[in-house]
Amino acid sequence: THHLPPSSPITLPILGFPSLSLAIYPNATTQQPLADRAVRHAVETLSVSYFDVAPEYGDGIAQSRLGPALRPYRSRVFLAAKTMYRTAIDAEIDLNHTLDALTTEYLDLYQFHSLSAMDEVDAILAPGGAMETFRKAKSDGRIRAIGFSAHDEKVAVRMIRTGWVDTCMFPINFAAYHYGKVGQKVLEAASDHGVGVIALKSGAKGRLTNATGTPVTVPPKGRFRHIPEWKREEMIRFPV
Repeated sequence: THHLPPSSPITLPILGFPSLSLAIYPNATTQQPLADRAVRHAVETLSVSYFDVAPEYGDGIAQSRLGPALRPYRSRVFLAAKTMYRTAIDAEIDLNHTLDALTTEYLDLYQFHSLSAMDEVDAILAPGGAMETFRKAKSDGRIRAIGFSAHDEKVAVRMIRTGWVDTCMFPINFAAYHYGKVGQKVLEAASDHGVGVIALKSGAKGRLTNATGTPVTVPPKGRFRHIPEWKREEMIRFPV
């Protein structure tokens, strides 16, 4: 579900394209035509206009396939991407890689990906932090809106209150909201500050206990090209 700020002239559909799915199969030669057909069907037949992707999806595979597939429709869609990097220098490098992979000169929305702890927010907002890259990129037109995704309410509320973000992506689903009260403070803060809300995990997909869910295999150190080492270690500690 996508609700942008009241001042925004952009209207988005309830559902977006699951770009992560483009990274499921590793053979780039045979899978690009499949990605092309999937995107074409989404845009032309289903009228999907919201696409969200990240370098972490398939360690770069998803965005490298989405870019060529989306090229004929770029002017007709809202394109969002993310970065796991928290410093200005690393975020700048990652942004340029993403723009190249997606074969576009700008992103409609660029997001701090998967914020889980206050020290990440500290790093982003500190001098030399990634917010500097985001604000500069917004000023020069490479991104049109700043957002973030988070899995902790206190972290999300703090980011909203900075006044520098346009959107918040947070897990919003019936069970968590009504039985665990998870998400209520985020929605209240977003409403108070005019920040758009993007609901993720609306179906509550994930691992409820260590004995349930899909087993997670994390590659050894040095194998990832687009995922920071701290995130690889987090994937080991907190499988989802």
